[in-house]
Amino acid sequence: MATECEMPAPDIEVLVNEAFSLIRGRRFGEARDTVERIEELDRADPFGAHARIHLHIDEGTFEEGVERGIAYLTASDPFDGINVHNTMHLASLLMELGRATASIEWQERVMVPSAPGQPMSYPGAVNLLWQTEVFGYGRRSGRVLP
Repeated sequence: MATECEMPAPDIEVLVNEAFSLIRGRRFGEARDTVERIEELDRADPFGAHARIHLHIDEGTFEEGVERGIAYLTASDPFDGINVHNTMHLASLLMELGRATASIEWQERVMVPSAPGQPMSYPGAVNLLWQTEVFGYGRRSGRVLP
């Protein structure tokens, strides 16, 4: 039994779910506070990183999302579980910012080799390829896409 002085640490999964609820509710300040709390507990948690990048996508803070996404994915294994999905979000943000070369590099390095073993990543990968095409960085530009 915890006393007043021995408060148990909050469960990261609970905090991640709370962060996503706040993001969906467009309560970005509270969501940011929750994501920062997750990072205080475990900066390397991949689901915390997922909540962080969704915060930046939904909030429209793409530059910060790219900066934090690159920092996280270069310090962690981008091939580990949900980090492939986190990489898809990073590549999408890079494309939104017109940084097609960097986006395609992440796609080719992480997403392409991971796709055969992760069928759940197909919709995101297809969406990203379509985004690359629509923004004019695909076949029309002479680029061979992954």
